[in-house]
Amino acid sequence: MDCYPRFPQRRIHRLDGLWDLACLSGADIATVDVDYIRYQERVAVPGCLDQLGYTPSGQGVAAFRCMLDARGGAVLRGDCLQPGTRVFVDGQRLQLSGQAPWQASVAPSADGHERELVLLVPWTSGTGSIGVPGAVQWHEVGAWWLDGLDLCQLACDGTASVRLRCAGQAPPQIDCFVSVDGGPEQVVPEVALNHGAACFTVLVPDASPWQPEGPNLHLIRVRVGAEEIEQRFGFAAIRCGDGMLYCNDAVLHLRLCDWHGEHPAFGRALPLAQLRADLALVQGLGCNALRLHCDRLEPRLLDLCDELGVVVVLEAAGWDQPNVPRSMAAVIAETAEAMQRAAAHACVIAYAVPYLAAQGAAGMGFSDQLTRRLRDLLPPRPVVVTWDGCGPVPDQGDAIVLEPDQAIGDEDPAEWLQAHLLRAGNDGRPVVVAGVGSSGRLGWRGRGGEEAQAESLEQLCAAAVAEPRLAGLGLASLSDHLDANGVPIETGCFDRYRQPKLAAAAVRRCWLRGERALA
Repeated sequence: MDCYPRFPQRRIHRLDGLWDLACLSGADIATVDVDYIRYQERVAVPGCLDQLGYTPSGQGVAAFRCMLDARGGAVLRGDCLQPGTRVFVDGQRLQLSGQAPWQASVAPSADGHERELVLLVPWTSGTGSIGVPGAVQWHEVGAWWLDGLDLCQLACDGTASVRLRCAGQAPPQIDCFVSVDGGPEQVVPEVALNHGAACFTVLVPDASPWQPEGPNLHLIRVRVGAEEIEQRFGFAAIRCGDGMLYCNDAVLHLRLCDWHGEHPAFGRALPLAQLRADLALVQGLGCNALRLHCDRLEPRLLDLCDELGVVVVLEAAGWDQPNVPRSMAAVIAETAEAMQRAAAHACVIAYAVPYLAAQGAAGMGFSDQLTRRLRDLLPPRPVVVTWDGCGPVPDQGDAIVLEPDQAIGDEDPAEWLQAHLLRAGNDGRPVVVAGVGSSGRLGWRGRGGEEAQAESLEQLCAAAVAEPRLAGLGLASLSDHLDANGVPIETGCFDRYRQPKLAAAAVRRCWLRGERALA
C-alpha cells in the first residue's frame, strides 16, 4: 500500500528488501566516514535490529546500505526515520526535509555508475527498535517536480482552494489539468508560481463532509506536463466552543488511546496487516481517536484512519532528545514540517504543543514559536497545549490536553478525575484528560495485575462518560510497549502481542454501552 500523495507517472524504485548492515560499536555518528564502512551482514528494510537479537550497549551507529542502478536526478522519500538518522548518496550527506514522511533531493550521478545509498542510525545504551522503521523509495525526476498538494476548506458553492507545491527549477507559470473523483479534467491555465507554489480553485462535485461516522473522502489528480500527483482528502471543519470540540458543528467527545507503534515481532516497523489489526482493536474498544507523536508517524496509519473515521490528535514530541543534538530552530522547523505533511489527512483534528514552563525560557520559547508556526498551517486546526497539571494553567492553545504527572494509584478514579478538572479551571476551553491509566501485567492478580487495572479503568471511563465538562478521555496506551529506552510499559488494554487483558473488556463495556450518547 503506497501512502498518499501518489505519483502515477513517475519511475519509482521501491527499495524495501535486504540491505547490507554494519554495526559500529563505540562510533560517533558525526565522525563516521561512509566510504570506509565494512558491511558483513544482510537485514530487512523496513526492519529493526533488536528483533534479530541485537542488544547494543554504550554508544554506536548502525549503517544500512542499498545499491541501485539510477543515474539521474531523484527525490529520495520514506515513510519514517528514527530521529538522528543521517542519509548519504555516493558518500555525500543529504539535507532531509521532515521525519515522517521524509524526503531529500539527489543530484545526478557524476560518473554514471551504480548509486550507493547509506543510512546511519545512532544508538545509545537501552535504545529500543534500532533500524529503519518505514519504506524507502527513489523517485526519478527531472529538473523540477511536483512535491505535494494542500487543500483548504470547502466553500459553500463546492469550490476548494488548492496549493500545489513544486520543487527544483520550476518555470514561472504552469498549466494544470485537474480531475476530482475520476471526473472530467478541469483546465487551469497559466498558473503563476509564488515561492514554489501554484494556487488555484477547483470544483468538487457532490462534496460531503468527513466525520467519524461517515468518513467521506475525495480524490484529486493534478497533471502538469509529464508530472502527475494524486492526493486523497476530506473536508472537516474543526472548532472549539462552549468547552467542547466540534466536527462539522456536531459535538466530538474524544475517546482516545495512545498508539506507540511497537510490536515484539516487528519493533517499530509494523506491516500493513498489523496496522489494520491495531485500528480494529481501537474501534473494538469503543475508542474513536488516537494520540500520535509527530516524530513517530506512520503515513499508512494516517491513510487508514482517514478511511475508517478514526480521528487523530497530533503531538509534537521528541524535541529534547539528548542523543540528537539540534538547534531549537531546527527542531521547530522539523516538527512543523512533519505536522504540515500530516495535515493533508482529514483525520488529523488538532495539533498539540507541549507546555514547557518547567524547563524555563528555552522550553517556553519552543512552545510559543511552534504554536505560531502551527497557526499558519493548512487546513486550519485547533492548536492545543499538553499540560502536566503542575504550575499555573497555560493561557496558550485553543484547548488543553491535561496529561497528569501522577498515576491514579489507590485513589478513587472519579475523585481523581474531578481533582484534575478543577486544576484546569473553567475558562471555556475544552479539556481532555489524556495519558491516564494504571499498569496491569497479563496473567497477574492483585496489585499491579489485570483485575486491579480493569477495575480502575472501568471506574475512570464511567466517570468520564458522566462528566459533562470533559471534552475527552485518553487512555495511556492501546497496548503494552517498550519506551525509547527499551523499558517495558504495561499500561495497555492489550499486551505487546495484542492479547486482551481484563481491562479491554472493562473499557469496552463502558464505552460501547455509555450512560450518554458519545459522538
